[in-house]
Amino acid sequence: MPKQKPTRIYIRSDEKRFRRLAWFAHNKSNELLIGAYGLSGGPATLIGMWPKRELASLELESVNYKWSELDEVGTIFDHITCHADGRFHVKTKGGPLAYTDTMKWGEPFGPDSSLFLEFTLVGDLTEKYALIRGSTKLPNFSIETQPSEYAEVRGMLSGVNFPLEAQMVAVASKFKGFNEVGVIRSETLKLAFTAGAKQLPPAAKDNRPRGTLLSFKFRLPEDRWQIKSFILA
Repeated sequence: MPKQKPTRIYIRSDEKRFRRLAWFAHNKSNELLIGAYGLSGGPATLIGMWPKRELASLELESVNYKWSELDEVGTIFDHITCHADGRFHVKTKGGPLAYTDTMKWGEPFGPDSSLFLEFTLVGDLTEKYALIRGSTKLPNFSIETQPSEYAEVRGMLSGVNFPLEAQMVAVASKFKGFNEVGVIRSETLKLAFTAGAKQLPPAAKDNRPRGTLLSFKFRLPEDRWQIKSFILA
């Protein structure tokens, strides 16, 4: 499969005003990359990471992120790589370590692997992201928001032969404004995503960390999940 350009995710506040949020790409035949921009529109700073958690499915909706539990990093964020051999790592720039956090799945992924990972990216207030200069780049996916709203992206990963799109459509139908589903494929893996805008209740808005929240859920046996979350700005 020839190397393709990354799919960029933009926040759109009107027809001609765009802000950079994230990007997805396949790098090699068996790798998928997930990246995010900083509030300035340039490279993001990995402010920190929360410790891994293991939770039951019923506990997922009540996860809270406290600054007191954040492990500070403070280096330039490059991207997160998902390898077909089951490895996930966070790549950074300019720090003492190129890979600040590496996770290993129990077994390699193949084209027929079912859903093994879900992720959620929740932006900061739209008005906090810098407007881009010039035109947007293709291919892209834009999220229409108001200045007081938060852009949100929900995604899933599986083997390339698994019918992931149907599950992503079902997720999109549960959220207002999440109407489209995008798909990125490598020869082995597939990433499907949807996106929309949301309002936060005042209490959640006041307690929310500054920046872009990126959270991954790894499927475990017995209806349990391992969660790893980051804050970028």
